[in-house]
Amino acid sequence: VAMINTLLSPSIGIVNRVIKAMGGQAVYFMGSEKYFRPVYIVSTIWQNTGWSAIVYLCALTSIDPSLYEAAIVDGASKWSVFRYVTLPHLRPAIILVLTLGMIGTWQVFDQMYVMTQGGPAKTTLTPAYLSYQSAFTQQHWGQGAAIAFLLFAFFLGFALRFDSCFLSVS
Repeated sequence: VAMINTLLSPSIGIVNRVIKAMGGQAVYFMGSEKYFRPVYIVSTIWQNTGWSAIVYLCALTSIDPSLYEAAIVDGASKWSVFRYVTLPHLRPAIILVLTLGMIGTWQVFDQMYVMTQGGPAKTTLTPAYLSYQSAFTQQHWGQGAAIAFLLFAFFLGFALRFDSCFLSVS
């Protein structure tokens, strides 16, 4: 968050310096409804790419090389090898990354709190941040607990739903 704030700062940010050098006006990315969501999406992708790459690399290295050799001997094209050998073995890793990504998206609190504290125009208000705000800022403890419980129930259902995908792949 500190790095994103520094890069996009209206006064000292590298991005705004480039914009000014090209004859444009500085943009307050963190305070703009129009720009904040794309900035957040790009920063989240950047943040999670390394971990996802490690998961996929581990899954790729666990595929038996003899499967590739057999497919090539049988005359399979590169696309067929990917579709029928690689992709089925990557299925558990893909499901893991997508499931944890979905759960992580609904749980976002720290970035929103540090970056904007719910603004601009509440575009960064997530369920986890709403639960915190209800309980600790407005002191509506019951509402905050109810939101947290619903999030827990949603995550539990989501995780149990996709648990069968892990069990079905041997």
